[in-house]
Amino acid sequence: MLYPTKYEDLSKSNLIVSAKIIETLNYEEITIKSLYKKLYSKFNIGFDNFIDCIIFLWLTNVIEINDLIIKRK
Repeated sequence: MLYPTKYEDLSKSNLIVSAKIIETLNYEEITIKSLYKKLYSKFNIGFDNFIDCIIFLWLTNVIEINDLIIKRK
């Protein structure tokens, strides 16, 4: 598990990024690459942080991934 430090920007923490991913997936099904580009352009999120959040959401059964297309369950 990744623990936040007191120097970390909270707007880029895994829980906040996961919430932004869920919010985006409420409106559309999207490819992983397009979702990353969209979040990076708006919030400047790193790729490692993004992948950690995708794995977290998939393991908690919030999202579904089929042929690189992500959709909310």
